[in-house]
Amino acid sequence: MWYCMTILVREAIVEDAKIISSIGVKSWQAAYRGIVPDEYLNSLSPKQREVHLIKSLSALTYRFAIGELDGQCVGMICFYPKNSEESLEEVWELEALYLLPQYWDRGIGRELIQYAFRYMRGLKVNICNLWVLIDNHRAKRFYEYMGLTCTGKEKTIEIGGKKLIEVCYSICL
Repeated sequence: MWYCMTILVREAIVEDAKIISSIGVKSWQAAYRGIVPDEYLNSLSPKQREVHLIKSLSALTYRFAIGELDGQCVGMICFYPKNSEESLEEVWELEALYLLPQYWDRGIGRELIQYAFRYMRGLKVNICNLWVLIDNHRAKRFYEYMGLTCTGKEKTIEIGGKKLIEVCYSICL
């Protein structure tokens, strides 16, 4: 028997904050295990993130979309305009792309990022950047597959008391 998955990407609404929070926490705990301290990952709470997400979903600056597979919310993406003093070009940043781990490698991340790129192109955005942990090899491979390239820019962040390096990836739209 042949079964075809139906992937739907839709704009997120404030009522999606709870599911987006849950997706984010579960994704972090799977994707960053071995990179981010376990104590930090184990302390993540969907309820705490939900409060922040309600504010972000209400703001007109951030764009959120949900990825659904056969009617179930399994992924999310967030992107927004980034003020760039060094460039006259319209630059946006992809802030988050998270999927429930059991749905990795099913094309949902690809659909979410293509949705974001189409949205940005519709607004005549020139460039989309994102930051990824240097040790997140899976994510870097995915972004490269989607056409983004490493710019060589790095920054140090701290998560759970550990200093980590993020690298910038970029794509011309």
